[in-house]
Amino acid sequence: MALTRASIQLRRQAIMTSVMDLTPKESEAFWPLYRDYRIEMAKVGDRVAKALVQYSEQYDALTDAQASQLMKEWISVEKAQNGRQGQVRVALQEDPSGTQSDALLPGGQQARRHTLLAQLASVVPLAR
Repeated sequence: MALTRASIQLRRQAIMTSVMDLTPKESEAFWPLYRDYRIEMAKVGDRVAKALVQYSEQYDALTDAQASQLMKEWISVEKAQNGRQGQVRVALQEDPSGTQSDALLPGGQQARRHTLLAQLASVVPLAR
């Protein structure tokens, strides 16, 4: 799975690079945030994979208590994913210089990034 994840990550970054069309200044601000985001989403993906494996292993004899625990984990995973995405959105809207003149990325770039990440996540959800 690690090799597949690495391959997907390379393709994902190539897609992001081609679609985002960032200036050097925007790239300097965006890519560190993006890399941190991807690291966090890989952890979320690991939790998803673990939950799916547990579910598949217990499927035939799954008790209500086990199902309830798996659902709690699934909800926790979704909260972690949504929380991190929200943090990145806020970070992209902040002005790092403190002058309130500009966000890290213009609104159009932010919208493009958000849309693209959502599309990529729906295509390869386990390779987060």
